[in-house]
Amino acid sequence: MIKKVEQISFAESATRLPRKLKICLAVLLDIFLCAFGTWTAFSLRFWELVQFNWELAIASLISMSIAISLFFSWGFYKLIFRYVNTHTLHVLTKAIVFYTIIYGTMLSLIGFKDIPRSIGLMQPMILFLLIIISRWLVTIWLNQNFEINKINYKKKEIVIYGAGSSGRQLAANLIHSNEFKLVFFIDDNKSFWGGTIDGYPVKSPSSLELTSELQKPKELWLAMAKLSPLQRGRLIYPLRKLGLHVRTIPSFSDLTNGQVNLSDIRELDINELLGRAPVMPDKELLQQCIFEKTVLVTGAGGSIGSEICRQAIINNPKYVILVENSEIALYNIHSELKSLIEGAKGKYNKTTLIPLLVNIQDSKSLEHIFKNWKPYTVYHAAAYKHVPIVEHNVVAGIKNNVIGTLKCASLAMKYKVKHFVLISTDKAVRPTNIMGASKRLSEMVLQLLNNDKNNKNTLFCMVRFGNVLGSSGSVTLLFRKQIENGGPVTLTDENVTRYFMTVTEAAQLVIQAGSMSKGGEVFLLDMGKPVRIIDLARNMIETAGFQVKDDKTPWGEIEIKISGLRPGEKLYEELLIGKNPRKTRHSRILQANELFVLKEDFNKFIQRFIKFLDQNNIEEIRNLLKDTVSGYMPSENVDWIEMSKQYNQKKFK
Repeated sequence: MIKKVEQISFAESATRLPRKLKICLAVLLDIFLCAFGTWTAFSLRFWELVQFNWELAIASLISMSIAISLFFSWGFYKLIFRYVNTHTLHVLTKAIVFYTIIYGTMLSLIGFKDIPRSIGLMQPMILFLLIIISRWLVTIWLNQNFEINKINYKKKEIVIYGAGSSGRQLAANLIHSNEFKLVFFIDDNKSFWGGTIDGYPVKSPSSLELTSELQKPKELWLAMAKLSPLQRGRLIYPLRKLGLHVRTIPSFSDLTNGQVNLSDIRELDINELLGRAPVMPDKELLQQCIFEKTVLVTGAGGSIGSEICRQAIINNPKYVILVENSEIALYNIHSELKSLIEGAKGKYNKTTLIPLLVNIQDSKSLEHIFKNWKPYTVYHAAAYKHVPIVEHNVVAGIKNNVIGTLKCASLAMKYKVKHFVLISTDKAVRPTNIMGASKRLSEMVLQLLNNDKNNKNTLFCMVRFGNVLGSSGSVTLLFRKQIENGGPVTLTDENVTRYFMTVTEAAQLVIQAGSMSKGGEVFLLDMGKPVRIIDLARNMIETAGFQVKDDKTPWGEIEIKISGLRPGEKLYEELLIGKNPRKTRHSRILQANELFVLKEDFNKFIQRFIKFLDQNNIEEIRNLLKDTVSGYMPSENVDWIEMSKQYNQKKFK
């Protein structure tokens, strides 16, 4: 079969050249312009076409060496010619100003024999014009091909909310976009209403509601980098019902060099949807257990563990020991942290990363780590946390969550670790599932070890919180994926409520809580008000530009389907078993008044527990949990191995 050869224009083939070759061509062009500009300045000075001479050659070489050096140092060659805008002009102007000072000083003040001093002022002005004209012509030439391809392409119409500098930068970038077309600006400043910016009208926010369906844009971009998540949430709420896909630019601190590009446009995060404002961390508490110390993080590749690692790096530890059972997760977090350290330009060079592929149930490997590295602080984040998975795999879940915690904590006590912080969960409070019961039992194990007469060095504490946004298994990620696929959005029950917190905020609060520990505390993170999951689902559907399909709006695009509660799932979660938690020095961290005394000898209890685990005796395991964990109300037994036994017994009767 004869393959059809792709026909491309010369302009398009130029855009496909390697980046380094493009820079070389640009440098050659500017070298020519320096020489041509110098010749033009000489010709204007003498009012005749000057022939080549050594004076002209010297002046040209000086021009080339200064101009090319300055253009490289100012990043002029990093700019893409096809997207020349005001930023390009700004960079060029600064470079030419410095060029004029240096070149003018050399030719006008110092002087060269037979080279007129006036050349030092004339040539920079001519060179500035030549470079602007050359870039403008190249831009037109390169974009010709793209404009032809856009004739039959319908662009997505957008509105930019915010007519400030960020909004104007976005508008400038949209000029050459194949996908988007700016219709108008929206701004709260009344003095802007009725005017135009860069040729685009500026309207009031209320004008969006008055726009007819035929003229309504498809997307709305929030171009206000200085707004907090809480302020963005308040701004977004009245926009939900307009049928616009709402997206935003990052905060000012996250923007590269303060410049806004189309690639910066992102989906709204959950804090903006819920209108939550994170609390700034206490720097002293963040550094107390980390600065210039050896920190060990189990489950280092997980959602919480990886964020604790990131926060640890920022606070300059001596070593960060990454303990992880998943090879790919360990590789990813180690690579990321390594890049973070290398990109910090020496700020974190005192930190050494130790990536260790270890299962927390492997006592020998763990002991080797504790014995040789002698960590000062341990953040124990390793756990099986997905409720349905653990409910179907009881033995694996308990061995990892309880026995693994016991082994880590016992070694921490043996090798005199100063701080041991367990990452717990709100599902540990009056649990209805194995995952929650195993985490509460892990808490009790640490409480017992903290009060052990042999423990004279290690401060054990637990930090309990709810759902982490953006973590693996997060409902927000599931909803977003379902919305992108056109629905339906699945929900277990319309009355389900959950607490939410960002992974960064949770990790920072865990570190700060650990620093406040005196031993044996159960810390609770104040996660604000619980959120109805159905309200969150509606919010995400509407800010994605769709309408919920239900009895009231049967013409909607995306339906919310109720699937029913899964085994072990609760309608709502709690953070507290008792009452009246105590305040701490941090406004978002509380301390529970929860004491635990085991009715029997701890070692005998653990031996019985391990015996039932080894026998895969699910019934006895559940009974033991029921007798030990306060408030544990088990749901039906859905362990896959146990169910397979029952199935085979029926099959061969």
